[in-house]
Amino acid sequence: MQCSSGVRSWERPVNRPPELLYPQADVAERLALGGSDEALANGTKADLQAAKRLAKRLYNLDGFRKSDVARHLGKNNEFSQMVAEEYLSNFNFTGLTIDQALRTFLRQFALMGETQERERVLAHFSRRYRQCNPEKCGEENVLQSVHLQPGRSQRWKRLPQRSAK
Repeated sequence: MQCSSGVRSWERPVNRPPELLYPQADVAERLALGGSDEALANGTKADLQAAKRLAKRLYNLDGFRKSDVARHLGKNNEFSQMVAEEYLSNFNFTGLTIDQALRTFLRQFALMGETQERERVLAHFSRRYRQCNPEKCGEENVLQSVHLQPGRSQRWKRLPQRSAK
């Protein structure tokens, strides 16, 4: 199909199931998509709507266990990042200290998975905490981040904060 600009655009077949539209999505993600034929055409409104639906179901543990949540939030793909952002929007950390906010966050689900997956989940938490408390994080040039390791005590690591330009 030709656009008026002469650039070719492709139409998507109408009745394709979600697993073919987004093959790397697992069963739970496909359930959240609701079988919509417009689901997950990279970067579309359908992506965001599907992410919102899955995030809501994860937050309410609607068809999920606490142990399922981190698995979805810790994946390294665009859809999971949207899900994580939507999931974290359910938390209001305004005025909480970082340890109070972290306890509130971790009460909702079980932080499990590989180290990289746990770090991605904590990075999502960190972004949301900074959104809710810009005055606490903006004054310093460093960010305190907690690294939780099984079998070890908590340790604090100082990381340089990216400058907002």
